[in-house]
Amino acid sequence: MNKISKLGIGLLMLAFTLGVGGLAYGQTATTTATGTVEQLGSLLQQIKLLQAQLAELQTKQASLRQELQNTLQLTRTLALGMSGEDVKALQALLASDLDIYPEGLITGFFGPLTEKAVKKLQARFGIEAVGIVGPLTRNTLNSLFGHINNGKGSLNRGPGNIFDVFEIGDDDDDVDLSEFTPGTSGIKVCHIPAGNVAVAHTIAVGGPAVQAHLRHGDTLGACASDDEDDDDNDDEDDDTDTTAQDISDIDVDVTSSTDATVTWETDEDADSTVWYSTDEDFETDDADTKEETDSDLVTNHSIDLSGLIASTTYYFMVGSEDEAGNQATSSVDSFITP
Repeated sequence: MNKISKLGIGLLMLAFTLGVGGLAYGQTATTTATGTVEQLGSLLQQIKLLQAQLAELQTKQASLRQELQNTLQLTRTLALGMSGEDVKALQALLASDLDIYPEGLITGFFGPLTEKAVKKLQARFGIEAVGIVGPLTRNTLNSLFGHINNGKGSLNRGPGNIFDVFEIGDDDDDVDLSEFTPGTSGIKVCHIPAGNVAVAHTIAVGGPAVQAHLRHGDTLGACASDDEDDDDNDDEDDDTDTTAQDISDIDVDVTSSTDATVTWETDEDADSTVWYSTDEDFETDDADTKEETDSDLVTNHSIDLSGLIASTTYYFMVGSEDEAGNQATSSVDSFITP
């Protein structure tokens, strides 16, 4: 065999070897690429599924907020371990502020996260941060709910929520929270009915009601004529009761679409009066303000309201006057008839 033949055979063998090796490498690369594509496809499917589940959850939460927004009202004390639609309403309001309730879970169960959020809300409004929704916190929440029910603010999680509308934040020390923050009763105000100074007289009101009285022309402190009378009679009135009673535990039981019962307590015997109206900024002596009174002097008060209109928000104040003539009134609260 000559050298040329041997060289040809060698080249053929080399070509065969390279061809087989290249084929094996190509098959391995193709297999690896196919596996990677399949894995990516599977991951993309999982991502799409999670996105769909998240969108569904967000839709449900938004729908739930909208449903709750139509019937917002708290009528009982709420605490750890309790559940119900009112807990959902509480959670929806808390969740509208990311600083108060960042988790934003609306489950209807009052758990540790809800308790923590309630404490944050209480601290913001100057209420003792105990994590329980008692009468003071409930009054504050119902005041916020009242504005939402009337279209001012919402339960949106972010811009446009009730806290955003009223600019109520952790650092807003200059914001007037008296409308929402319950205070003590017994703050003296010179009440001037319909601007008639001749019939002005001193009354004692709850802290949140002070701003409303001042807006309608009343003045802070006792009327001048009352002060003069007090000075003239200091020696003979040392034992006179001049302290207004404390009003607490205000509650509303809406028994039907046209009837409701308002109850509260005082720390001494006094009469019972409820003023109510469909106007949020009502005055007790306005022509369209309705009044129900019971002259019996008691500490546990109950007033029945009848002839109400269905599906209507009513605003009300309670008041009690003791035997000595000391009068105390509550802040404006609200309830909704079914």
